[in-house]
Amino acid sequence: MLQSKINSVADLSAKKRALVAFIFGAISVMGLAPFFLWPLYIIAFSAFSLLLYYSQNKKQAFWAGWSFGFGYFVFGLYWISLALHVDWAMWWWLTPFAAIALPAVLALYYGLASILTTYTKTNKLGFALGTAVIFSLFEYIRGWAFTGFPWNLPSYIWVDSPVGQNLSWLGAYGLNIFAFLTASLLGMALVDKRYAYAPLVMLLLLYGFGAARTHNINQTFDGDKTILIVQPNIAQIEKWDKSKELQHFEKLLDLTRNGNTDYILWPETALTVKKSAVPALRTYLKDVVATDQILFTGVTDARSTNEEFEFFFYNSMIGINAESDIEWQYNKHHLVPFGEYVPFRKYLKFGGLAQTLSATGDFKAGPGPQSLKVDDDFSISPLICYEIIFPGRVTAQGDRPDLLVNITNDGWYLKSLGPYQHLAMARARAIETGIPVARAANTGVSALIDPYGQIVLQLALQTDGTINSSVPHKIKAPIYFRYKEKIFWALVFALMFIMLIFKGGAGLKKG
Repeated sequence: MLQSKINSVADLSAKKRALVAFIFGAISVMGLAPFFLWPLYIIAFSAFSLLLYYSQNKKQAFWAGWSFGFGYFVFGLYWISLALHVDWAMWWWLTPFAAIALPAVLALYYGLASILTTYTKTNKLGFALGTAVIFSLFEYIRGWAFTGFPWNLPSYIWVDSPVGQNLSWLGAYGLNIFAFLTASLLGMALVDKRYAYAPLVMLLLLYGFGAARTHNINQTFDGDKTILIVQPNIAQIEKWDKSKELQHFEKLLDLTRNGNTDYILWPETALTVKKSAVPALRTYLKDVVATDQILFTGVTDARSTNEEFEFFFYNSMIGINAESDIEWQYNKHHLVPFGEYVPFRKYLKFGGLAQTLSATGDFKAGPGPQSLKVDDDFSISPLICYEIIFPGRVTAQGDRPDLLVNITNDGWYLKSLGPYQHLAMARARAIETGIPVARAANTGVSALIDPYGQIVLQLALQTDGTINSSVPHKIKAPIYFRYKEKIFWALVFALMFIMLIFKGGAGLKKG
């Protein structure tokens, strides 16, 4: 009965095949934050792998892959279009691009990967291994191409599970391989029972490693280093309203008072004045920033480029001491395309689009990740907004700070999946680096995360409040932190070597 239904997959029309793939792609989103129903992702991708296996040509494979990816990205990234609510009158026309066009473009990665899987169907094992390798390579490309957008990598389905601890040696791209391999082997197990135990054994091994790593964690806290994380919950539609600027600033001050900690952390662009105006705030800041305290806050820095007073801008994090002096400044280096700068702006000179974009300016990128010494014996790696989503790129080369400090403003995305997905990636970076994360988000989700990726304390989305806590110690550098993507490439070549061995049906005969 089951076998006949599986075999009927080969007879699906092109439209039905695409529709089924789209549905599986949509279902797979349930494996990600905040649901973390990871078995649904594995089942959905395994069913999709059957559609690929029974594809009769490259065209069928492409549209099956593109449809799965389209479902995955439409439902996983729908929240990006919510950012347009801030100025709907001006930006309403971008909704189809944000909600439909972006997922359609990202789905091309899955469509192209699916074409390549047609070359691996010499046997079932080769197809399962090939699917895992090819899709993992395309996810790696997605993380780097065109500045990169590694949002919702499949490995993040396990961030809230012991399996997620394998990020400490595999990294996100390496764990992607096992997500794809587990699912594709399960798909082949539905066709050939000889593969039934392989995905189960693989999951047990991954789970066992994670459980052992987190068993009896004796996480120590540095009593001499404490931090106050402030979440003001200022609606994005009101954030830049000049008539409410003082009200918003006073709310930050009120939440910060009596925070007897070494460090105070405010979100991205918490100060809506320019950096040059910070000294004028001394009267207010001295009431909340005590001697020996340092306030980390987001601010915009405007600088003149020439004698004609043309300005460019930085999205910055600064450290302010008790005298309201700026001790250090970090400028965001990984900017959001179309959010903080417009790619190819110089070519957009004509038409309505050019006129609309002329009213917006571009931010400039900083030099890159930095380790900043904020005390004699304590250093941080500042990360603004989505800079924390990039595996292996959250610390300066050769440096290992004591704390990853992530400030963001996810208020653009209202009460959606986006802020929860963003938090999950911050947890992944903690596991990969073995470094705790302090995260301040304007509307949430703010959190203090230990070096195992476990949440010590957090504030609910769209609430105001503070987190007052000691800072967890970092732990010994995990394998991934030391070798980065060398692990990923070693796995890719190892699986390709196994594919060559079994090519033509050797090993598992007729498999």
